[in-house]
Amino acid sequence: MKKHVFDVEVAQMVGVNAAILLENIAHWCEHNKANEENYHDGHYWTFNSMKAFEELFPYIKARGIRTALDKLKEEGLIIVGNYNKSAYDRTQWYTLTEKSEALFDIDTSICQKRQMEMSEVTNQSVTNDEPIPDINTCVTSGVNTSVKKEERKRHSFDAIIDTYTNSPTTKELLGEWLQNRKSKRAAMTDNAIKRNIDKLDTYAAQSNMSVDDYLAEVIRRGWNAFYPIKNYQVYKQQAQTVTLPAERRETQAEQDRVIALMSQFRV
Repeated sequence: MKKHVFDVEVAQMVGVNAAILLENIAHWCEHNKANEENYHDGHYWTFNSMKAFEELFPYIKARGIRTALDKLKEEGLIIVGNYNKSAYDRTQWYTLTEKSEALFDIDTSICQKRQMEMSEVTNQSVTNDEPIPDINTCVTSGVNTSVKKEERKRHSFDAIIDTYTNSPTTKELLGEWLQNRKSKRAAMTDNAIKRNIDKLDTYAAQSNMSVDDYLAEVIRRGWNAFYPIKNYQVYKQQAQTVTLPAERRETQAEQDRVIALMSQFRV
């Protein structure tokens, strides 16, 4: 059974169809880089005809594929070229830009290439008693790159948050939001996190909320990105001004229950 995937953040930027195509292009560019194939003008490329794209993605019509590719180009996520040997061959070639590489957090280090080579070794028969190296360990430095990469990400995220705020409460809320984002497999790159944090003050203000209250509400809703919370204060004020019948005004607990019910209708 074929399965196609896409990055949610990319889909928010350019649409689902374009996100699916970009995932495919990124996969084959990385594949060709690992095999040192289709290298031109400083990039590793992949190529496909429109007919091939239609066969690969039968649920997207030809016009939708063209639109998606145009969108990726307009947004600066791909470069389109032509390296065909025949002048009559109209097949287009595609490669990633620095912007899309950042979204996919692509690491072009030699260690990653060696890891792919070692993963191939594990699928072959072993003819001696030498231990098979951990594919996450760089054979040239002996460093476990999966651990190193995780630490590098954590430190870079901390730096981004430290640049934004000195508030311990805000930092804690942003840390909880990052964990929620990671659990939902959203893009965990410096650019993706910074773009969201850059919008934080604006969206909190548009929601008539403090930054900490806004973050707490985002976490409660399980969002992995920031958006304005429309009419939040309106519904809050409506809930706080509800007038109960005289016979039902006995306790503050009853009033609180009504406010909690009204909060379920927040947009």
